[in-house]
Amino acid sequence: MESLEQYKKLAQKIISKINNKFSTVTFLTVDEIIKEEVDLRSIWWELAKMLDVINTEHKMVQQELESLSEEDYDTWGYKIEDEIDDLKHKIDWKVMSLQSLLDTLEKIVLLEEDEEVLKYFDDVKTINL
Repeated sequence: MESLEQYKKLAQKIISKINNKFSTVTFLTVDEIIKEEVDLRSIWWELAKMLDVINTEHKMVQQELESLSEEDYDTWGYKIEDEIDDLKHKIDWKVMSLQSLLDTLEKIVLLEEDEEVLKYFDDVKTINL
């Protein structure tokens, strides 16, 4: 099945992109978050789009599997279904986990907006390395 190989390549590409976003997010400083130097919402929506892409591709491979004869499905089709489902679930969990982290970090931005935390520390000198 040609679509399976395309799906696997796409899934690995998306996993790599998600991992890169995770690395970006985990290396942010509180200062960068408070000052909104990184748009957390745009990262959140990029992840949502990646999920949409893999869901669309997953449906297409799933439709191909549904068109298999019962014998082909029982012989090898179920293995492909397990494989694509595993990749999709891996991506789902990565996206949901990272989006949850982003939602939590967004609370830091809201805290600054509501409490104006930075104004109480305007006497702190920054160190540029």
